[in-house]
Amino acid sequence: MNLDERSLINIGLNVEINLMKFTHKHLSTLEHDYVESYVDYKYNFDSYPYQDLYAYPGSSVPQWLEYKTTKKAMIIDLSQRHLSPLSGFVFCFVLVKDLKSMGQIKLKITTIEGDDEKDGVEIYLDIPFVIHSDHVCLIYNTPWSQYLTTIAKNQTGFKIKVTAMSIDLGSGKVKNVLKGFGMSPINQSTYQNLIQQMEYECVEPEGERNKGNKKRKRKEGAT
Repeated sequence: MNLDERSLINIGLNVEINLMKFTHKHLSTLEHDYVESYVDYKYNFDSYPYQDLYAYPGSSVPQWLEYKTTKKAMIIDLSQRHLSPLSGFVFCFVLVKDLKSMGQIKLKITTIEGDDEKDGVEIYLDIPFVIHSDHVCLIYNTPWSQYLTTIAKNQTGFKIKVTAMSIDLGSGKVKNVLKGFGMSPINQSTYQNLIQQMEYECVEPEGERNKGNKKRKRKEGAT
């Protein structure tokens, strides 16, 4: 609760790198042992990395995620993007503050075709302590990712609906706790591109280094 802005920025960047790394590793594994549909995953959880999840204080979806909304549903346009069989999706849920401990959060994703809501995929997260601030929850989940990848395989877009409900295990009360949602398509090159971009940004341009060297030489000559 006492983290400053710089600390939260660093945490967010670290989460992005780790999540991308996990996803890249998983997609690389699938290259040698690919399953065709989400149904296959339901009976093979032990054979695949299940999920990678991070949570930290925050009230908005990180900018690096391609699709963002504060509503319950949004349209995913893939007309300008080619999804290979070895693609996946990462997800972000922004959860409201004051979630009670000893409860659960049910996260669910479904797709909508016309007026019909299709069967979706859901998971449950335990709440080990009271959350006193909004939290950003970033996740790569194998069933979710494969569910959307299968749907997107022959479509240029689809409508997705998301819900996040807290469940009080004592009273059984259910409450909507979703403040925002985001997601991004991921492929094998995404992680490599991120690392290359970071390495590029950390290297000082040659021209700037030369300017700095000339300034230092002039200063040394003056002294």
